[in-house]
Amino acid sequence: MPRSIDWHPALNELPFSPIRMMFNTAAKMTDVLHLSIGQPDMPAPPHVIEAYIRALRDGKTRYELDGCLPQLREAITGFYNRRYGLHLEAENILITTGCCQAMYMALTAAVKPGKEVIVIEPVFCSLPHRQTRRSDPAAHRDEGGQRISGRSAASARRDDG
Repeated sequence: MPRSIDWHPALNELPFSPIRMMFNTAAKMTDVLHLSIGQPDMPAPPHVIEAYIRALRDGKTRYELDGCLPQLREAITGFYNRRYGLHLEAENILITTGCCQAMYMALTAAVKPGKEVIVIEPVFCSLPHRQTRRSDPAAHRDEGGQRISGRSAASARRDDG
């Protein structure tokens, strides 16, 4: 008889993400356009597939430097400098592992400790749970539809914020 795993009770306290429920429901449906969780809507280009296979064969399967591969930062710098006539250096480029890390780093860099950030709902499922000592997110849902007025967002501001 199979035994069930005795997980830590705190796991039962974690909220199940509504976006995951939507994603799981949509996975059972046909003719659905997936606009959630970064689901690609097109196949990878052949040159990207070949570069990936080549990297795997060359043993490039390890974690890289925190600041990313210097060659990638140089390539991105060159692209922006050529396209927009800028004078960036590789040190101006920060590569993240995804949008959550990028949002967290941008907010952490821009918001002073103890200040408040008004987050307009609906939000990415993990954002409300990423509270830090640096800022105090105040979720705000505007019942009036998709357009959030400045007055509506300002109403979410806390008196002590």
